Amino acid sequence: MARLFLIAFIIKRTYNSGTEYLIVFIGCLFGSSLNMVVGFGFGIFCMMFFPYVVGSTLGAAAVINMVTVVQATIAAIHYRKHIHWRLLLTPLAAYFVVSWVVVHFAAGLDNQVLKRMLGVLLLALSVYFIFIAKRVRMRASLGNGLLAGSLGGA
Repeated sequence: MARLFLIAFIIKRTYNSGTEYLIVFIGCLFGSSLNMVVGFGFGIFCMMFFPYVVGSTLGAAAVINMVTVVQATIAAIHYRKHIHWRLLLTPLAAYFVVSWVVVHFAAGLDNQVLKRMLGVLLLALSVYFIFIAKRVRMRASLGNGLLAGSLGGA
């Protein structure tokens, strides 16, 4: 519950309109619930309507990224005794590098192009989860850590 209050505080500092705040908060609530049940999907769920509320795809991605960082930080603090920190270094490094590159790349693109790219990405993710995800098994390795971190940063 504390997680939702912290997320609400961050969102309230970002938006002035009560309606925008309410829509973003409800989206975060449902997206977080989906993420708790399934283990992923917060960003996918929120990107369905955040670009229309926020006004731009890049702004929506920034809000979702900010909320996700808060969620991950809270989870990391809660489970800190069970985390193998050395295994996290490679994915975190890849995440920060790719995220920086993608933000600089996306800043120069038109909003319509970003929406089309997001649509293609969501379609590709749905095909992956329906047909391929059941057959893929990943083990902890340097290459898989780089791949996972890179995909998370993009």
